[in-house]
Amino acid sequence: MNWKYIIGEILLIFIGITMAIWFDTWNNDRIVEQKKAQAISKIQEEIEHNMEELLTAREINEKIPAAITTFRKLRAEGYESSEGEVMTAE
Repeated sequence: MNWKYIIGEILLIFIGITMAIWFDTWNNDRIVEQKKAQAISKIQEEIEHNMEELLTAREINEKIPAAITTFRKLRAEGYESSEGEVMTAE
């Protein structure tokens, strides 16, 4: 038996398996990083969209007190119909 040949073959197999495991781990890490980047990008887009909606809702909500005040004023001035609806002067 040639022990040098057997040890050399075992060493080559060991190195091959080690490199395959290393490459697989590297590839999986790369895929995970890509998915994390996509998730962060989607979350950022969602936050920006939500901020736009909140600002729009805030603008509308800021107009409500003025509308209520105007409604009460019109009602107090007698711009109300017999059915209880406020009639506006055009």
